[in-house]
Amino acid sequence: MKPEPRQKRRTPPKDTRFRPGQSGNPNGRPKGSVSFQTLIERELRKSVVINEHGRQKRFTKQEIIVRRLAHDGIKGDYKAIALLMKLANVAAISDSELPDTAVTILDKPMLKLIAKRLNQTIKETDDE
Repeated sequence: MKPEPRQKRRTPPKDTRFRPGQSGNPNGRPKGSVSFQTLIERELRKSVVINEHGRQKRFTKQEIIVRRLAHDGIKGDYKAIALLMKLANVAAISDSELPDTAVTILDKPMLKLIAKRLNQTIKETDDE
């Protein structure tokens, strides 16, 4: 009796491999299932009622997060400022139509300077 030839490591046996043209997931994604990004977008677009200066106002959760980051940045939280700057750049890149408040070409050198200072400050606070 002849021994079976040794297989290469991590190579599945030929009889259990996918055939040419055969999908690894033949049924595909179930209908009605939602991606993680869609779930996040839906949740951030939900509105919430908040008391502001004694009045009730409606804001989306996304607006509240951005307001909080900006408020913490004004208080001197460098990590909040850095995160807000990153989010602003991501938003400017991902939006095909830039809003009026988007970062302009003239603002980029200033933002780079601010980001450099923030990184230095964050490194200094981490070293302490």
